[in-house]
Amino acid sequence: NFFLLLMLFTGCVDNCDTYLNEQTKKPFEEMEIRPICEQYIEENIAKTENNGKSFCSCDLLGIEDNKIYLWIYCEEYYLKDKLLKKGSGLFEPISLTKDENNNIVSYELPREGISYEEDIKTIFPECIIKNKDLIGSPSEEYTKKYNERGERLGQENITKAKRFYNTL
Repeated sequence: NFFLLLMLFTGCVDNCDTYLNEQTKKPFEEMEIRPICEQYIEENIAKTENNGKSFCSCDLLGIEDNKIYLWIYCEEYYLKDKLLKKGSGLFEPISLTKDENNNIVSYELPREGISYEEDIKTIFPECIIKNKDLIGSPSEEYTKKYNERGERLGQENITKAKRFYNTL
């Protein structure tokens, strides 16, 4: 178990298979790194337009050295006439950089439009781009996975929002 944690935090990643597997995913979830990433994203990246609160959920795409590669879904929720409403949102891949104490210190998001593909190639390792279909024309399988990810992460966000606003 110690070796797995050491591998996770020292970045012992040498091929495509080790970017994301049960050895890196389990510590990501169990060591509460995911909530730390989500909190950082909520506080530093997610935007609100309706004086609401942003809730973010993420999927781990991979880890390499001091980089954590995620697919994030952030949604703003607010109350209007005692009803929970959805505002602005963000659904895309991101790279977080951590320091030697595992604090998140910076992030990179791809720009929208014609710069998206160029930024993806700059931000993400080739293995993650290829294995996670971050660029190129989406296949039917990709579209299905994309929609499933959005639905699952969206459900996590609405659950968080309902808890926060006590509307369960």
